[in-house]
Amino acid sequence: MKDEDYQHVLLLAPTQRDAALTSELLSRHSIRCTACGTMSDLTARIDENVGCALIAEERLTGDWRTSWTEFLKRQPAWSDLPILVLTARDELTSAALGHLQEEANVTRISRPIKIKALVSLVQACLRDRERQLMVRGLLASIEDREQRFRQLADSMPNIVFSATADGALDYVNKHAYDYIGRDLDLLGDGWVEAIHAEDRDRTVARWQQAIATGTKYQVEFRIRHAETGEYRWHITRSMPARDRHGEITRWFGSCTDIHDQKRHQKRLNEALDQAAAASVAKSEFIANMSHEIRTPMTAVLGYADLLSQSETDPEKLEYLRTIERNGKFLTDIINDILDLSKIEAGKMTVAVEPLQPHAVVQDVYSMMHGRAREKNLAFSVEFRTRIPKFIRSDEKRIRQILINLTGNAIKFTEQGSVKLVLEYKSGVIRFMVQDTGIGMSIEQRKRLFQAFTQGDASVDRRYGGTGLGLAISQRLAGMLGGRIEVESQPNQGSCFQLSLDVDEDDCGALFMPSTQIDHENVAGKEKLPKLDCRVLVVDDRRDVRLLAGTLLRRAGATVEFAEDGLEGSQLVKALMESGARLDLVLMDMQMPRMDGYEASKSLREMGFTRPIVALTADAMQGDMDRCIASGCNAYLSKPIDATELIQLVAALTK
Repeated sequence: MKDEDYQHVLLLAPTQRDAALTSELLSRHSIRCTACGTMSDLTARIDENVGCALIAEERLTGDWRTSWTEFLKRQPAWSDLPILVLTARDELTSAALGHLQEEANVTRISRPIKIKALVSLVQACLRDRERQLMVRGLLASIEDREQRFRQLADSMPNIVFSATADGALDYVNKHAYDYIGRDLDLLGDGWVEAIHAEDRDRTVARWQQAIATGTKYQVEFRIRHAETGEYRWHITRSMPARDRHGEITRWFGSCTDIHDQKRHQKRLNEALDQAAAASVAKSEFIANMSHEIRTPMTAVLGYADLLSQSETDPEKLEYLRTIERNGKFLTDIINDILDLSKIEAGKMTVAVEPLQPHAVVQDVYSMMHGRAREKNLAFSVEFRTRIPKFIRSDEKRIRQILINLTGNAIKFTEQGSVKLVLEYKSGVIRFMVQDTGIGMSIEQRKRLFQAFTQGDASVDRRYGGTGLGLAISQRLAGMLGGRIEVESQPNQGSCFQLSLDVDEDDCGALFMPSTQIDHENVAGKEKLPKLDCRVLVVDDRRDVRLLAGTLLRRAGATVEFAEDGLEGSQLVKALMESGARLDLVLMDMQMPRMDGYEASKSLREMGFTRPIVALTADAMQGDMDRCIASGCNAYLSKPIDATELIQLVAALTK
């Protein structure tokens, strides 16, 4: 065979896109790659032209062991395909991977891994496969080619050995004696003396188990170097050679120094631990920052809204609207920073459920229509093809991406139009946002999805913003299994496209939605319900207490106040003992003396069964679960949205 025949890798990636990206990466290093759909497909393709297999651990699902067993039965005696398995960083091994390791030549690669390291490992496996094929070819006629085998083994930089069917070593290459020392008789069981005492029993037990079961052998242990006296980590692999009846005749194996690899892995793990600690510290800082900014912002936006409802002077009303607009802008910045931090910390989740894509588009139109109208832009929705009535994805995240893309289109368009387009073709649904705005150059597009980056400094100065929205949107698209692409020319507008793969079996019949939207309903404000309840507001910030009380009283509620969790608990206890009515508690979660979590738990323990609504500014730590666990029925995020507050209180006190 030619050398290039060995440069063939079978790939079982998490997704088709991952397979395409990996194939492209390996091809740059002259490595041919074949993507497989399943484990059965992969095993069916294995032949002597395959150099190694690259498998994601999560693809070891279903009835893959059946196809693997069939492959083992039909594989020739010389075959020992190197397999690279991409795993999680921790040392725990799934049952599926453990089974594969017992029967295959497996090298684990802990995620995350650098591209250069991945390519190097693949190349190493291909070289290993090439040597394996050469060695197995020589061993096919071992009696008349024994000398050539020994010469090849002696030229190898690692230890090569062979053993009898019952496991006694009868040959080691020259490198073994040079490395371990000639003062030890390495044949038979003599090799055991060179192993570190702490690893010896485990290593021997695994070898005896392999001999007894006839399975491949792989183990890591430390061997003493003859010259330095240092114990260095090695990995030993061995496989049985069988006759045509399937009986084991010999064992052949190699022992490779992995000490530097172990040391680098340890340093990498330490660096990852340090990075994780830094991430935790950053998350705590951002959570505290969120609380310290959101809480006063509640008062700023709340009182500005209250004043605007009673103000008739146009000039003063414009001042109030300016306060509200900039306050909401600051809140959006905080939300973007929190979202990015949650994604980086792995705390951002997606909930895959059935959704109506046309309804999502119409919702986005409804939310963004007013902003486009303020700039005198034509804003429309277009359905270019028949689309699925339902798909399975995360409606909240799709809406978040589309609002971000649409908001950018409106912001960067001074005149003309913005259009929200939906189309479906061949199992892919595409959401497109087209505008006639300032457009972008090729260089600007290259920086587009980097966090805290916009097109250039002039864009920052003219339009403002943090440059986080597109970075967040692209990462959310990746979490949904999709991607965002952009086409743009300077001064000719842009088109951002969110593409999502969908399961056609879940789509049902296709249909053409209506583009008619009730503009009056879009522009109008929702009528708030009237309240007939008694509410206790617990918050250490006087401004927030008074704001919440004013909003609730205007809606018809009777309001009591407490300055912290301890005072609130005492007041609820007194009301319960007197038999007085209390319908709901609005509880701030971060307060001195006794916080909202402890206070809510205390109320439940004293027998208070009415609703408790958590009021929190800590949106970073996914506090909803923690609020519910402490006894709350629901939660509201600061700044307080008056409509959301009244509607929630009305729903809980019916």
